[in-house]
Amino acid sequence: MKKNNVKSFIILSLIIIIGTIFLCINYKGDFLCENSKDSITLTNNLNSDSLIIAIRLPPRSSCEFNFLNDNYDVIFSVFDNNTDRDTVIVNKHIMSERSIPVLYYGAIVENKSQRKYNYHEYIITKKTTKLNFVLKNDNEIILEENSEVLMTDELIANYEKNIIHFLTKRKPFYLTISYIDSLYKHFNNKYALADVPNLNQLNKIYYIRSLQKVDSNNKEIEKFIMESSCKNYLHPHIISIFQTYIKSKIDNLPFTILNEENYSENTIELFAIAIFKLLKEDKDFNFENNLTASRWLKTTKYYKKNKFVIDKVISPIRSKNSATKISELTLIDEDSLQTMLLNVVKENPSEYYLIDFWATWCKPCIEGMEIIQNMNLPSNVKLVYLSIDKPKKLDEWRKSVIEKNHDLSFIVDSKKPENNIICEFLQIKSIPRYILIDNKMNIINESYLAPHEPGFLAGLQNIKQY
Repeated sequence: MKKNNVKSFIILSLIIIIGTIFLCINYKGDFLCENSKDSITLTNNLNSDSLIIAIRLPPRSSCEFNFLNDNYDVIFSVFDNNTDRDTVIVNKHIMSERSIPVLYYGAIVENKSQRKYNYHEYIITKKTTKLNFVLKNDNEIILEENSEVLMTDELIANYEKNIIHFLTKRKPFYLTISYIDSLYKHFNNKYALADVPNLNQLNKIYYIRSLQKVDSNNKEIEKFIMESSCKNYLHPHIISIFQTYIKSKIDNLPFTILNEENYSENTIELFAIAIFKLLKEDKDFNFENNLTASRWLKTTKYYKKNKFVIDKVISPIRSKNSATKISELTLIDEDSLQTMLLNVVKENPSEYYLIDFWATWCKPCIEGMEIIQNMNLPSNVKLVYLSIDKPKKLDEWRKSVIEKNHDLSFIVDSKKPENNIICEFLQIKSIPRYILIDNKMNIINESYLAPHEPGFLAGLQNIKQY
């Protein structure tokens, strides 16, 4: 990935923060990592259907996308044509089980010295198996005509004027309730006459999200939350709506009756996903509320399906001997010499260390490394790469380390029985996995954010919050 792509990543992260996250293509090939239980668990609602997305790019040009998976996690993907000829770059996205997916893409297009932001939304169906895009005029990504796809640009442009004005550097446009109500009625009537219920559903989602921005106590929001009419959509604003609602009502949320006897299964799942993401990503989520929310989360079906991943966030590893255990991890360096993690820390002084557990066969691991390499990490944090490749992969691992020019890269010695015990204690059951420690080997965050997630770099820059 080019070094200046980090600027693109920052811009896309900003769009995510202000509520415009985009759905998604993955890595070149399936994004599920071989033997990666994290990825498999977090996408257990996905079926085997795939959507092929192809983009024809001119020589030496690229574009970047953000996508959502079924758990509303952001996946970062790059289409890059490094050749000297027009080339079709193809990625495959595993389709959600939800019956009416909404495909988003936000892309920074680079061609020579030109860079332009593209922003579109489409509603696709299970019948859609392939989408073809072309890059026109060196900077505009266009979807080729497809009768199965509904374009939503008119709807989104009207609701998201704040963002449109921001991106085009115009004077900000501030939404009002009367403006939002008029928009909703206009599109509701228009889509009803045209008999396109999918667009009417999307109109409702944007209406509620816009209401939250200007009147968080509006009765329509409560009604939408409890009815969960958005059940067929994989849409970033849905979880954003639930998160905003939870934070504003946390002291009065009816956790004791928030169950399937009183609410729909879909409502409970959306509450569970939103609470998990708040616990994982929002450092302002009050600790006492964390305890209440965590106890409730453990009663849900969503927790039972994703127990391992959720437990790393809501039931962190904390014990008196955790520092001792991780410091005793036995490693092998590029010269096949044996050392221990404790020695690595002593010989490479820093306040903090981000431990990256990875393997040469893990595509998400490699993608994460590329993103990190294009970031300006804080000076008080050092990266330590620990591979869990098997001994037979030693040469392949060594070659990969040389290519990537990693300063502190080691392979965990799988021949040491004590290492297996330590990895079990650390719950290294899936990769990529990021653990944050201090220079005294204390674990301060045993399940740190992935590089593509919003807040990764900001968390390291404000590391003392942990």
